[in-house]
Amino acid sequence: MFRDVADMDYISARTLYKNECFDEFLIFSQQAIEKYLKGILMFNRVKSRKMTHKLSVLLQKCSNDVAHFKISEQTRKFIKEIDGYDDLRYAKYMFGAFMAQRSHLVELDRAVMELRRYCHNDTPYAVALSKATDDQLIEITRKKGISFLYLLEKIVKNKNGKYSKLRSNLIWKNLYFSPRTKSISLTDGVWGKASGFSKKELAEMYDVIKEYIFIPKDVKDCFEKLR
Repeated sequence: MFRDVADMDYISARTLYKNECFDEFLIFSQQAIEKYLKGILMFNRVKSRKMTHKLSVLLQKCSNDVAHFKISEQTRKFIKEIDGYDDLRYAKYMFGAFMAQRSHLVELDRAVMELRRYCHNDTPYAVALSKATDDQLIEITRKKGISFLYLLEKIVKNKNGKYSKLRSNLIWKNLYFSPRTKSISLTDGVWGKASGFSKKELAEMYDVIKEYIFIPKDVKDCFEKLR
């Protein structure tokens, strides 16, 4: 349940990035990672009944309670960067100035590759994959998939038919889930947009909007600092 929905969120994030919808790309990246982490906890029978959307909390629980769980520092850093993008969606609506680094696409792909090896019930296989080198993990991902033939693997293998459009967005410039991509040029620079509003204008907008919609405390604090 979590894994398959996360797979669709992941492809949605890549589709948005491809079409230069960078704010939305970051939000769907956060959504995908959240569901993968929750899926890992469920597959490993770790109780996590307290509702949370914080990636840092879920990641720490995986690290503490899943004995064979191991991800790279690169992926941990990426998860930390996108943590909270769901909570800050109101700020993005007003600022319109949040940006995605070009490298974020590569980092999302790598994070999904690393996390999905724990998204199944075969613990011995997950333990074996946790010991794989980067090159071995990439090779396994490209050749046969790391979660057996689940949704993402089916989409990669289905060149024609109902998954063809999903497949084109999944394998586009994908170092890990594409059978042919060897290198891409998305590692430097920033893509994004600016709102064009001054700090004073944003503060004035916030004073009006806060009377009509719920705004989380951390977003309130963000706008209060504009004064």
